[in-house]
Formats: sequence, structure tokens, C-alpha cells
Amino acid sequence: MNNTTNPKRVLALDVRPRSFGYAVFEGPTLLLDWGVQSFRHGRNAVRIPLGTKIAALLEDFQPAVVVAKEPPSRKKVNRARTRKVLEL
Repeated sequence: MNNTTNPKRVLALDVRPRSFGYAVFEGPTLLLDWGVQSFRHGRNAVRIPLGTKIAALLEDFQPAVVVAKEPPSRKKVNRARTRKVLEL
């Protein structure tokens, strides 16, 4: 998109064990892009790994800040999986 980092651009991530969502904002009111992706298995498995998708978002939008929502799960196993997914 833009080759220079915009100080007002924010990439927000909501990563869960079986899915993730993202939103890209320019300033407090302009939504540039958003999406949701499930981590399906089997025949309909997602072909683009999460790390690759996040790297593409970082390259395309060049946000000044990336924020990630704390996982809502109370189970330590799910939190550990989510943190592992977030590692690039």
C-alpha cells in the first residue's frame, strides 16, 4: 500500500487457537481493512500459514503499532497455543 510508515496506522490482531481476526486503522475513525481466518484441518485446510499472513499484513500496511488481544481462554493450554501462533 504505502511505502512509508504512517504514525497513525494500527494493526490490531485477535488470535485464538482455531482462528484469528485483524483490523487495520488509519487514525481513530478510518478502517482500512479487516478479516477473519479459521485454522481448519483436513480437506478445507487453510493454505497460508498465520505467520505468512501476518507478515503480508505488516508489509502491505506498514503499521506504526501492532496490538494483540489477550486470549480470553482460562485454560493454560489454549493460551500457550495462542502465544505459539503469535510467534513470527
